[in-house]
Amino acid sequence: TFSKISSWLEECCTCHLSCERPTAIPLPSRVLDLSPPRKQRQIRLISGEGKRGQWVALSHAWGGFQPLRTTKETLAVHQAGIKWSELPPTFQDAVIITKTLGFKYLWIDSLCIIQNSPEDWDREAATMASVYGNAAITICAEAAANSQCGIFKSANNRRGIDVRLPANNRAWVLQESLLSPRVIIYTADQVKWSCRTAEKFERGREEGEGYLLGHRKLLRCWYDIVERYGPCNITKAEDRLPAIAGVAKRISALTGFSYLAGLWLEDIVQGLCWFSENGLPQTSSKYLGPTWSWVCM
Repeated sequence: TFSKISSWLEECCTCHLSCERPTAIPLPSRVLDLSPPRKQRQIRLISGEGKRGQWVALSHAWGGFQPLRTTKETLAVHQAGIKWSELPPTFQDAVIITKTLGFKYLWIDSLCIIQNSPEDWDREAATMASVYGNAAITICAEAAANSQCGIFKSANNRRGIDVRLPANNRAWVLQESLLSPRVIIYTADQVKWSCRTAEKFERGREEGEGYLLGHRKLLRCWYDIVERYGPCNITKAEDRLPAIAGVAKRISALTGFSYLAGLWLEDIVQGLCWFSENGLPQTSSKYLGPTWSWVCM
């Protein structure tokens, strides 16, 4: 599988005119350094300030808990080094994939954002689209319900793809996959590759059109995200609107469309045809958006 992924990456970087080749650019605020100078089985959380490089991002579902997080109390400890045994299986697998593909830096939200600092969370959430949009590759652990499941868990349990798998039910993951220029998706059935030029599958099926091509296809992606957005498991309630802000910004940049509180001016008639499958939407004491938009729910 790794050799196949490596060949997909090489083809994308050398042959796809619509896909930009990864280059050394300013790193995010924090990244995981997978090659510390002393201990091989240890990784470090480092500051990206003033540093340039290429990084891999992990897209994963939290599943209601997170056994390993960076907090104000653990920041210094993680900067000194995180032991391999402390990493949950999904994170260990992400490290293996990243190093096997030849990359040095890995970005994982729960470790690279100080989770109990509202100031840090607000600052980093605002740059989330840039982190995934500029990552060399994003690893999507689609079949993993949480960080304890591991990315490779489906290797010995092949079955059909369930569109309601854990990662698909979290709006952050939907955003991360759409924003990323290249995505390696570990489903319960196989490994899939998506870039701006092509989609490839471990079992040989290929589609010539990439997942970011065409205005109409982008709008279909948007409405698909909106349809799933209602039942999505947003770990932090305040993330409800920011969770897809990056997607809106990306679509606007690609199409020139005008964004109007969850709808698009150029497709406003279609956008206004939304309805709630569960009857009248629940009201909230907080203002979420205008009543003519689905964001008011």
